[in-house]
Amino acid sequence: MACPYKQTKAWVEAFIVKFNICPFAKPSIEQQGLDYHICEHSSLDEALEATLTHAHQLAQDPKIESRLLIFNNGFTKFEDFLELIDYCDAMLAPMGLTGQVQIAHFHPDYCFADVDPEDPQNFTNRAPWPTLHLIDEHAMELALSGPIDSEAVPERNIVFCQRRGHQYLQQLLNSIKSL
Repeated sequence: MACPYKQTKAWVEAFIVKFNICPFAKPSIEQQGLDYHICEHSSLDEALEATLTHAHQLAQDPKIESRLLIFNNGFTKFEDFLELIDYCDAMLAPMGLTGQVQIAHFHPDYCFADVDPEDPQNFTNRAPWPTLHLIDEHAMELALSGPIDSEAVPERNIVFCQRRGHQYLQQLLNSIKSL
């Protein structure tokens, strides 16, 4: 039986941290600022409500820098997940969370607009499960004030994934999904 928590944690360690895909991940993990939460909702309304509840919790709890919401019962179709993302992004301002919480997103079938689904760069946002990464913007600002050239990170990740190739990255993701 698949274990979304275990697989996502392994993905963070074996891909995100190991290959420095997100240079802020390792310090956040070391300071215990990354929180994992399984979200069992499969309907758009319930998932949106849960996401916004978690976003409010994140904004109010200074110990948590970011939270991964792992959807284990829904949003397996990438298009459905994109719809959830659109609604979540649209609700941040009316909920008073603009400038407090940012949402990044990952999906097993992630595909950037106008990019071939087989292009290795898609793996920068592929994860074992549909996942929303809620990020405290204040913590992000502090991280960005350090020596990391954050604007270079996306291009560096694309180059890394292109060099590793689709087959290698898919095998890595498959091995994590088999845990």
